Amino acid sequence: MAIDRSKVLHSAQLLASRGQFEEVIAEWRRLSAESPGDGSIFNSIGDLHLKRHATQGAVTAFMQAATAFRAEGATLKAIATLKKILKVDSLQYDVYWHLGDLNAEWGLLNSAVQDYLVLGTHYLKKATARARWRSIGGLSAGIPRIWMRNGRWRSCVGKKICRMRP
Repeated sequence: MAIDRSKVLHSAQLLASRGQFEEVIAEWRRLSAESPGDGSIFNSIGDLHLKRHATQGAVTAFMQAATAFRAEGATLKAIATLKKILKVDSLQYDVYWHLGDLNAEWGLLNSAVQDYLVLGTHYLKKATARARWRSIGGLSAGIPRIWMRNGRWRSCVGKKICRMRP
């Protein structure tokens, strides 16, 4: 039997006005079971987790929302949702990977490179940077060349001749 969306939303709104966020999240989860590809439901669940100060639950819900938005083809909504995750918890480094991919897909190459640089700097500390840096090289010829020298990442932005030295 199909769930009446308007009744569930009315019930959730009533519970939220009383401050019963656990019950509201349960109501929204009922809706998400009915339509698992709807990113707005997971986005609302993430916002409710934030009101409860449960950041891990919010990050999980926002990631589900971003995945649903990306599957729908709503790339800008997915980008906005991933940025929400980084506002909540800036140490979610895998989000930078997804955000860089989406920015590159949308044509925002400077933002993609910036996201990959943050991610690469993090992985450099973990000594697994090489595999992640390959994504930057394949984006576009307009992207500056990036290499490592003296333990720091360098680039030749704005230079006519870009020479990479070992």
